[in-house]
Amino acid sequence: MKILIPVLVAATLCFGCGEAKKPQKPVHARNAAPLFHYGNPLLLQYDQYVNQLDTESRQSGYMAVQKFESLFKNQPGAVCDTAFYIFNDFHSQLSAFLNMRMEKDSINYEDLITEETNGHKPVLSKKQKAIAKALTANGFSLNSEEGMAYIEQDQHFIIEHFGKHVTPVMKQYLVQLGKEQKEGLVDDGGLTIPPQVLADRTVWWEKFAKVNPHFLYINTIQDKYSSLLYLLMVGTDNTSVREYTNDSLVVDSLSDYYYTAWSHLQEKYAQSATNSVINPYFVAWQKKDTVEMSKLYNDFMRKNGWN
Repeated sequence: MKILIPVLVAATLCFGCGEAKKPQKPVHARNAAPLFHYGNPLLLQYDQYVNQLDTESRQSGYMAVQKFESLFKNQPGAVCDTAFYIFNDFHSQLSAFLNMRMEKDSINYEDLITEETNGHKPVLSKKQKAIAKALTANGFSLNSEEGMAYIEQDQHFIIEHFGKHVTPVMKQYLVQLGKEQKEGLVDDGGLTIPPQVLADRTVWWEKFAKVNPHFLYINTIQDKYSSLLYLLMVGTDNTSVREYTNDSLVVDSLSDYYYTAWSHLQEKYAQSATNSVINPYFVAWQKKDTVEMSKLYNDFMRKNGWN
């Protein structure tokens, strides 16, 4: 199972020239309706500004940041949260556009993220260096999935530029995203984080959602929690719950990864909603009660719309 995290970016302004011409929006401006009915005119101004930025120019990312800082430097945290939401909606969409046009850049993006081989990294061209520098300056980073490079939002850039303006709750959310981006999650069909971290992360989002039910990103958080709970219950193609010895559940055992993850969950978060889902399944595995295992698995998949 692959979990891809959506990624999006920003662009530049293009204007017509000559006294008889009015400024023209770039061909790739979104020209979308405002995200909300704003009571604060600065928010509407910012929404309108990012809507006319070019979605195929990397430089629009930092242009949107600069405009945010000029408009909201001394505004209340709650206003800055909404302004960040506007920025993030644009920046994430732009990241998607930049991913779609990677082939047009005519460079090998994989060179930019290749680790040293025999003590040497790939020699980068001037164009590769320029694109890498522009991505960094505009809030993007490169990652890879099964050896293929892709562009994503740089959560550490976002914390650096927005963390000091938004509310403590929003900053807590952004810091967690930055932590998870650094730690990783899945690659090549397998989990890349320790089992304890998977359990910790799942419960972190459960608790955050419970404490902040009206948070701007509550729907995103609920989806994120649901995906992590799936991983914690079901596993992935290359990180399996079962330690296969043959085709029989009676003979097969629970994998070391999931024994550790579920034990950690029981020991540290026994009262969590996450543990209330996982622990009965854990007990069934330990008893090798295949009827109960199948029932709990099928109930989980059906309840969460996974089948």
